Amino acid sequence: MARTITRKVSTAGAAIYTVPLDKHAEITTLRFTSPVAYNLEVYIETRPNTQRSLIYKLELDAGDTVSDSSLYTLNPGESLYAISSTGQTVCTVVLNEA
Repeated sequence: MARTITRKVSTAGAAIYTVPLDKHAEITTLRFTSPVAYNLEVYIETRPNTQRSLIYKLELDAGDTVSDSSLYTLNPGESLYAISSTGQTVCTVVLNEA
């Protein structure tokens, strides 16, 4: 069953979602939006070395929405990590855990 998570994206960077250690996850939809112009970086963060793999780095205008329906598979303990240049950026993630 699909689960939806909505979070504000930190200007310092933070995990938006971390897979529980006893599960795997498939992210089916990512959506980012902000009422002001913003720079956005999105990563998959692996454990235990906390290595980040860049998904995308974008410069966006006020009101722009990023909608991504690519399938991202995360292993136990991995995270979706994001950084925004403004604290007004909102991220919505649709995912399935198994």
